[in-house]
Amino acid sequence: MSLRALVAVLLAAAIAAAVVWPRGRARREPAIPAKRVVSLVPSATDILYDIGAGDRVVAVTRFCRWPPEAASKEIVGGFADLNIERIVALRPDAVVEVSSFPKALDQLHGAGLPVQEIRVLRLADALDQYGTLGRLVGRESEAAAARRRLEEGMGREAARWKNAPRVRVALVTERLAANPQDVYIAGETSFISELAARVGGDNVFNDLGKDFAKVSPEDFVTRAPDVILELNSVDPPSDANALAAWSKLPAIPAVKSKRVRVLSQDFLLAPGSRMDQSLRVLGEALR
Repeated sequence: MSLRALVAVLLAAAIAAAVVWPRGRARREPAIPAKRVVSLVPSATDILYDIGAGDRVVAVTRFCRWPPEAASKEIVGGFADLNIERIVALRPDAVVEVSSFPKALDQLHGAGLPVQEIRVLRLADALDQYGTLGRLVGRESEAAAARRRLEEGMGREAARWKNAPRVRVALVTERLAANPQDVYIAGETSFISELAARVGGDNVFNDLGKDFAKVSPEDFVTRAPDVILELNSVDPPSDANALAAWSKLPAIPAVKSKRVRVLSQDFLLAPGSRMDQSLRVLGEALR
């Protein structure tokens, strides 16, 4: 699932300055306010539009699917195949990338591009994108207002499930058909696990202390989730096909009760302006 890696947030200083990049090259900081932004992060693209800075965005990745207007921007590749030469040619004031992609960061810095790193590992990181991006484009008050609206919406959605019974859940971010032993899950320190917790989901893999991890199908037997949620917006199987894939392990409570569900909404793994919708989808899927 290509969106698995999403994560990001670190704020830019003012006018372009030179800082020593670890590999010995000069590191450029974004000019603030940035007028020409290349966004390589789906959630950042979403938020830039949400704060009224969509006109500053000159290019995005093929995974930047929201809002629909982003489709009119130039595409400069995906997570693993960035067109660095084209990004340079666009003369951006800032290139937004997540801090968890060292290879991409090395390429961007190596090309002398002004990079704004962000983090989206934790829920707090996801919300902090508003402040970081608001400062980047000089729309701090608009960003603060948009964040406030989102948090209010999230609060209303979480309140719907306040008195609902808690549910033991496994959040699957990738299950490889070619190698059934490779199952990737979201752990306690991931924003998606924190969102699930707000609507009554207790992640059975919380003890791993990781954001995302690879586990085996047998781990699901010992941890016994009541619900398995597969988050797949790229090539989602039907609920029936997903359940069939897990049916070899009938001892799992979720399999026994046929509570294996596929969630194909792309915003679930791109934590931006629709996190209130993420809470709604997760809350309903847990019941």
